[in-house]
Amino acid sequence: HTSSSSAASSPHHNQHDAADVDSLRQQLLDAALHHVKRHGWSHASLAADFGVSTDAMDTAVARALARPGVFGARMTGGGFGGCIVVLCARGADVPGRRVRPSGAAHLTED
Repeated sequence: HTSSSSAASSPHHNQHDAADVDSLRQQLLDAALHHVKRHGWSHASLAADFGVSTDAMDTAVARALARPGVFGARMTGGGFGGCIVVLCARGADVPGRRVRPSGAAHLTED
């Protein structure tokens, strides 16, 4: 006779749960990146619709977007200059300062 608690803690069951968690994590990441690319990170609208970008900012965004591992880039900081923010994969080769996740939105390594 096997109790449900011992079956739930079996190595096979734990591996299955870990695979489900990894799959769900990847699905959520894919959905978030799709949203970023499609809706949330449109530098083009800042440049074209609002006219607040500069040639230097447009070039910086284009160069960032051309790098492997970059999901999105846009100008920020008040318009007519400022800086760009780049959303990229961990370990992507992107020059600039890094912002570490903190607070409620963060990644953890298990």
